[in-house]
Amino acid sequence: MRPRNAEALPEGQELAGFRIERVLRTTGFAIAYRAAEPGGRTLALREYFPAPWARRGEDGRAVVPKPGAEAAFAAGLARFRAEADALRGFHHPGLAQALDYVEAHGTGYLVSEFVAGETLAARLARAGTLPEDAMPDLLAPLLAGLEALHGAGLVHGDVQPDTIVLRDDDALPMLLDLAATRHALARAAHDDEDAATWGYGAPDEYPEEAAGEEGPWTDVYGVGATLYRCVSGVRPIGARERLREIGAGAPDPLIPAARAAGGRYSAPLLDAIDAALRLDAAARPRSIAALRALLGPAAGRAAWRPLAPGLRSALASFVPAAGRRRVYAALAGVAAVALLAIHYLTAPEGGERGTPVAYPPPGDAALAARPGAVFRDCADCPALVVVPAGRFAMGAPDGDTEATAHERPQRAVTIARPFALGRTEVTAAEYAACAADGGCPNRGEHAPWGAGRFPAVKVEWRDARAYAAWLAKKTGKDYRLPSEAEWEYAARAGSARRYVWGDGPGRNRANCDGCGSAWDNRQAAPVGSFPANGFGLHDMLGNVWEWTEDCWSPTLADVPADGGARPAAAPCAGRVLRGGSFDLPPARIRVTSRSSSDAEVGEIFIGFRVARGLAPER
Repeated sequence: MRPRNAEALPEGQELAGFRIERVLRTTGFAIAYRAAEPGGRTLALREYFPAPWARRGEDGRAVVPKPGAEAAFAAGLARFRAEADALRGFHHPGLAQALDYVEAHGTGYLVSEFVAGETLAARLARAGTLPEDAMPDLLAPLLAGLEALHGAGLVHGDVQPDTIVLRDDDALPMLLDLAATRHALARAAHDDEDAATWGYGAPDEYPEEAAGEEGPWTDVYGVGATLYRCVSGVRPIGARERLREIGAGAPDPLIPAARAAGGRYSAPLLDAIDAALRLDAAARPRSIAALRALLGPAAGRAAWRPLAPGLRSALASFVPAAGRRRVYAALAGVAAVALLAIHYLTAPEGGERGTPVAYPPPGDAALAARPGAVFRDCADCPALVVVPAGRFAMGAPDGDTEATAHERPQRAVTIARPFALGRTEVTAAEYAACAADGGCPNRGEHAPWGAGRFPAVKVEWRDARAYAAWLAKKTGKDYRLPSEAEWEYAARAGSARRYVWGDGPGRNRANCDGCGSAWDNRQAAPVGSFPANGFGLHDMLGNVWEWTEDCWSPTLADVPADGGARPAAAPCAGRVLRGGSFDLPPARIRVTSRSSSDAEVGEIFIGFRVARGLAPER
């Protein structure tokens, strides 16, 4: 069963002449659906549904139960309608048209064209980076589309690889979700976590940090962050983290593009990316025209042109022949802006939207060079994500009042080599394959909610190790449980925040007792029910505790600085669990929260995910 927002309209619901087919995606202030007209045409509906104020009544209406919130709800709805009216009157070659606005169930709905395809983020996960020869045909349509948008007085506010859809029909790609109303409502609700997309959001979108006004320069930052991902292979560090580090007297933690990708791309291109990523909006290029001037030849022509024939040979070096036709068309117009063509792209097994799973995968050396790549080693094997090498501060800082002594002292840890980690917790179905093959104990307790996409639970530590050993024997690869340091590094995904996405638990971002999900304090959610972190990993916080390799230690003082597991003690005082579970309050699912259990204990709130080493080149 496909996971859905607890407040979403049910499938089959009739609404103003449309039939709801499924939920596509949600934010803190809207729910998007795929819907059908009576004639059979598929469209996208975006419902104004601000989670801070609205709830779903029994009759399907949006109601505002909190006294005093009616005015905020009404003001937001008026802004939503004004934005919809502006979009309906906006036309540009290659843009999907916002078709209509309707009011029903006490709220408003924007009707737009539905577009099927996969995201640029998914394509980058497969290709790693983009060659410089592809940049002119990447940038020309992106800059032209954004320039037209700004000329109409609109700001997109969420330019990033995961909002660019590469269409199934090989036509021009489209950029999803204008975010201006979302930003305004996030500020009104004091919901900082929904203000911007981590890593790609400009500091202007966090007024409490930068006190900035949004404008074309906000989208310039998004373009720069997208290009940083294209040339470096990793998502840039979030703007708010950069501001806080600098404010504390530390250097900017973002490695400049000129260093991260120097020697592989031209200096003007990298310098332009670094200029676009300046935290001070006044020092950033203030318009698309100014950014285009800095990019020079990399920006391509000011007007969109078809893909240059010579680029096909350049792309051939990094895209398999079977997939080139779609890539050629995609890169020809990869960011021609289609406003509000909303489509939540979901992998068949419920993983990150649009992310392809390579099977069989390339060699380990090729995988190690592609952070974020998703692969599996066999048909029954779990999908894994390549986690890049890096350094981080493990544990809670002194200022975290909810942290315990178990989460301190902070330790500097270096993960010297990339490794792979399960994209989700091991599912009941994946564990059943091991049990059926005789590799894992089968006590008949691992699938209390069904054997599909729910996590395997009641798994003892030794059962989890048996599963990893079975995969290692089956594939000849280095499968194991992650060390505690690897787990926290992967969960953080470059963030220093308490919950990765922010310093508060937010709403419907995880499954815990008070997280605002459909499964809170009831049961585990199907894996992949919540957005992935910056590395592409789902459900690292909440849902079920996850076993690690380490013996328990009451503090972090003895964590190996190289990211390995603590040596097995004699006797070992239990094994470390990380991540929290569906029955615990938000404070217990913070990224630094730790617990332990005897290796022979299996509970309904304990599961696991596996790690795999990536063999170095010989």
